[in-house]
Amino acid sequence: MVLLEKQGSTTTASYTYGSSLINRGTETMLFDGHGDLRTVTNSSQTVTATGNFDAYGNSVGGTGSSSTPYQFGAASGYRNDGDAGLLHIGARWYDPGIGRWISRDPDLTQPAYLYCGSNPVGELDPDGRNPGVVVVVVFVPGLGEIILITAGVAAGAYLIYLLAKEIGDAADRWRDDYARRKQHKEDGRDDRARRKDYDDRMKERDGDEKPPRKPKMKHKQGDARNY
Repeated sequence: MVLLEKQGSTTTASYTYGSSLINRGTETMLFDGHGDLRTVTNSSQTVTATGNFDAYGNSVGGTGSSSTPYQFGAASGYRNDGDAGLLHIGARWYDPGIGRWISRDPDLTQPAYLYCGSNPVGELDPDGRNPGVVVVVVFVPGLGEIILITAGVAAGAYLIYLLAKEIGDAADRWRDDYARRKQHKEDGRDDRARRKDYDDRMKERDGDEKPPRKPKMKHKQGDARNY
């Protein structure tokens, strides 16, 4: 991540970052879903430059001008060399003209010069070693943490979409089940109240009450008793 550019003791550019690059000096960067620079605005929010790129990073049109070296893949740190037409990406240099790295992958288990597995639309390679790997950690009630790993930005985005959809569906099912159980509980209370009311009315109608107890007779000493 570059914060300052200097020539000798003179600062020529400064950068501001959020989740990705935001500003270069007074220029504000606006990116597309792939992270490519599409529009540049100045401090007055006036558009000063636009850009278009093909899948491998070649410029295919644009308007105005900007001195920022971050254009194709800018949100992932791809930096334009400006002279040789190469892009500095992590551990290596990439040539968009041929769609290949100019040096082999440091990881010898990976294809030597292949860029993003020949899927530049769906993948990025910010460190110059492997196509973008998306790691998603999700906490699912009852199951704990689930770690999902997928190669490729597009695959990761689709996985997140499916996961979010499944979580949303599960939440809907839980709400429906809760509403059913709540209604069943309320219906049970109503049933008990109706049964009690019915029993009370039956008792009132049938006079189902215990008869009053007869008072005990008291006898004086010496009285004759018949048994």
